[in-house]
Formats: sequence, C-alpha cells, structure tokens
Amino acid sequence: MIRTDLRQAQQGSILKQASLSDAGRAVLCALSLIMTCAVGGGSAQAQPSRARPVLRICTGSAQNHYYNVGRIIAKSVASELEVQLIETKGSWENLGRAHASPPQCDALIAQEDAFVIYLKEHPNREGELERISALYSEHIHLICHRSLNANRLSDLPEQTRILIGPYGSGTYITWSVMKLINPKAYHSLRDIEALGTEALLKVADGTRAQCLLSVNALAQGVVTRAHDEFGGTLKLVEIDDPVLLSPIKQPDGMRPLYRSDFVHKNVYPQFLQEHVKTNVVDAVFFLNQRWRTQNKVASERLIKEISALLPTIRRSVD
Repeated sequence: MIRTDLRQAQQGSILKQASLSDAGRAVLCALSLIMTCAVGGGSAQAQPSRARPVLRICTGSAQNHYYNVGRIIAKSVASELEVQLIETKGSWENLGRAHASPPQCDALIAQEDAFVIYLKEHPNREGELERISALYSEHIHLICHRSLNANRLSDLPEQTRILIGPYGSGTYITWSVMKLINPKAYHSLRDIEALGTEALLKVADGTRAQCLLSVNALAQGVVTRAHDEFGGTLKLVEIDDPVLLSPIKQPDGMRPLYRSDFVHKNVYPQFLQEHVKTNVVDAVFFLNQRWRTQNKVASERLIKEISALLPTIRRSVD
C-alpha cells in the first residue's frame, strides 16, 4: 500500500510538473515571439555608422598656407577620416609635436630642410615619420636695401646684417641649413632674429640691418608687404650658390635639398627689372608610421587623395 500510494503520489507530482512545464513552455513561446518581433523590428533600423579614424594634422597659423592646405585635405577625406587641424607656429613645432611622447599629431606639413636638420639634431627619431609627398615649392627670398652695393648673395659685403625669423621659424631653419651646407660662404655674415613686421621696418630703414630673408610661396606674406610698401627702397637679391644644390644625405638617400629656380620680373615689378635666380625648398606632407600601420585602409585612401589633390593644392598657393 505504501509503495502504491508513493507511486501514485509520484505520478501526481510528475503530472503536476508536466502541467507546469506546459505552462512554462507557453510562456517561453510567448516570450520568444516577443523577442523575435523585437529583433525583427531592430534589424529594420539603420545600424550605427562605423567610426572614422581620427587624423590630427599639425599645420601652422590659420592665416598661412599650411593650414589652408590642411583644410583642402580634410575636406577631401571627410567620408573616411575625422581630420583635426592643429594650429602651430610652423615646421619646427610640427616636428616636435609629432615626436612627442605620446605624439600630439599623426601627420604634419613641414619644410623639407626642417625635417633634415631635425633628424640631424635627433638621429634616434629617424623612421618615425614617412615622407609622403612634396605639396608645393617655397622660394627663398633675399630682400636687401637698395643702398647695398650687391645684387647677388655671393657679393654681400662681410658683416652684412641679415634679418631671419625667430628660432624654429622656416626662415631661421633655412638659413641654418645654408650655413651648415656651405659654412665658408656665410661665416662673415651676421644673422639677427626678428619678427616679420619688425624685420620689414628695420630693413626698410637700412641702418640696423641691410637684408631680410624670407621663405614662402611667391607673392605671399612679408615679401608682398615689402614689395607693395617699400618697393622703391628695397630690392630682391639673387641667390647664386651652387653648393646649396649639391646632394646631401637624407633619410631616403643622397639628393639635393634645394633646387634652382627663377623669379619672373612680373611677380615683383617694383623689385625687379630682370628675372633673378633663387632656390626653392619643398613643403612636404609627413605621416606617422605607427598611425599608418594602425589605419592601413584609411592611410591608403589618404595617400591616394593627396596625390589627386596636388594640382589643387599648388593652385591654392599661386
């Protein structure tokens, strides 16, 4: 009897469990239907867009060409990259920020001679930046007072005072590299640091300085002001040093850092009656190697866009 009662009790428990299981299955089925509807409804909604990699480009002042070129690049790659333009004082600061720990920019624009002298001072940083492309050429302008009896750099008298920009500026860098390449030619000349407006007033006065060096695209910046405001007082002097055109050691091998070019007299009619010879240096786009490795697809798109943008960039600085 005890066994029979126990068996009946167990059967009743099993039936009860089965009944509960049926109810549970009904609930689960209902829940499953709700979840299916929810998931089905969600699949019809737009999925979140893929986050774009961030590219920080160190440029220069917002009033200068480097920043404007950065904007052209940023607009072209906006669908692939979130570009942040970082205002700086120019090439030297850009290189310093790129090599900071951690880096403060992933790409930069700088004069090629700035890159060369930076690596000379910091040889352990070679390989961290990759030279992607020259963007456009910057001309080396040597502007002197008309009272100076010289029309060529090689004819400047000893102790001629030449105004260059402050430490880290493009002009400061170019003059430093010129002295590094051909120290004998320039050891007797005196260089003095001065800001643009101050330098322009000093060379126009002609008593405390006789010449002003400026590195920029044609008919831009302080050179345009010098021409327009003091064209009858100042003149453009030829740069005629063949040693500056010799190949030098660069990260990608031996090649010239500067190239010879002519400045057409129509560019500066108040300065010139004939074309004059000068040197040019490239403004170059550099990319951080680590960033490129981490963003391979975006890097290839960026490089392709820069290649296609070169004519636009060069027109923007003419």
